[in-house]
Amino acid sequence: MFIRDARNKYDVDFSGKQKDEPNPYYEGYLNKEDSEFIAGMDYVMNNELDVFIGRLDDFAYDFFKVGFNVHNVDVEIVCSDKGYDDYTKEEKKTMSPETRILLMFLDKFIDVVECTRDEMITSMIDNMDDDEYKENFKKVWGRYPDGDKE
Repeated sequence: MFIRDARNKYDVDFSGKQKDEPNPYYEGYLNKEDSEFIAGMDYVMNNELDVFIGRLDDFAYDFFKVGFNVHNVDVEIVCSDKGYDDYTKEEKKTMSPETRILLMFLDKFIDVVECTRDEMITSMIDNMDDDEYKENFKKVWGRYPDGDKE
């Protein structure tokens, strides 16, 4: 099953024709309560990742027991907006192994969280009343989905 990126207003174009079609699972169609729930989830996830990174020193002994020295982590790199794949091979070679590992781990963790987020939004939209969906779609696009009149 393909789960769409709910953050993207436009659907994935598998045809390669560069057509901008509405994403049927765009988060902008959510009602107020569902939007607030997702916003709360986003806040918690972003905040908790920051807290985890900020508390690395608290876990230093436990990590050290398995050969991971948290004091070798470059927090500026790990906390930047760049992900693991945004760095070149040469840039990665200059990073400590601990920085590379934590950066990759956080990227993969964020991928899983993002996938869960997309699945939740998909479920919320799938469980939405058809009329509510049509009205929310119209608020975003100025028309009803698939040319529906109402």
